Amino acid sequence: MSIEQNKPNFFILGAPKCGTTTIYESLDQHPDACMSKVKEPNFFADDYLFSKGLDWYVSKYFGKCGCCRVRGEATPRYLRMYERVIP
Repeated sequence: MSIEQNKPNFFILGAPKCGTTTIYESLDQHPDACMSKVKEPNFFADDYLFSKGLDWYVSKYFGKCGCCRVRGEATPRYLRMYERVIP
């Protein structure tokens, strides 16, 4: 599967203590969903990680996703950084 097909198609955003971990864990158990290896990769919020590029991010956090219908991650900080997450 290509990087384009494996990149996440949804993000869980929110404030601290608003339930993002519960949502992440619930979706991680669903057979049609593939969640990032770690709950909060912070890729779009961290300049160093962001400089590694989208290909690195997808292969590092979503390489195991295969044919899952949806792929997502939960980094609450993205709520304040939407311009990087949604170009």
